[in-house]
Amino acid sequence: MASRYLVKPNNWPPLQTLNKIADPTRIRPGTPIRIPLSDMKTEAATANVIALSGPVESSAGKLTPGTEIGEGTNIKTGDNGFVTLRLADGSTMVVQSKSQVKLDIARTIANSSGVPITRLDSRRGGLRHK
Repeated sequence: MASRYLVKPNNWPPLQTLNKIADPTRIRPGTPIRIPLSDMKTEAATANVIALSGPVESSAGKLTPGTEIGEGTNIKTGDNGFVTLRLADGSTMVVQSKSQVKLDIARTIANSSGVPITRLDSRRGGLRHK
């Protein structure tokens, strides 16, 4: 289990303590195991541009519908500009006019059927999330 889910598989003893497991070779089926998010393996994910209009700048280059952007991408919209993104969890985020955001984290938890971890850093302006 440690090699499948942990960034550092040999770092299982703190999880044994955290989960109050007396014998790690005898964990009963169905026993819930808590693993801090910071210890879990992750994989890169992307957000997809689904619509945009007006003045839009991006550190990833020119954006068009269908463009995939990854972690670290900065987006800046001008007067009457907007960008709609589809995030890894299927939700949508609208970067409104006169805004500046950074796709700070875009990852999924490894071996989890794609459980997403997304964080946008709003530096100026507004966002609308659905």
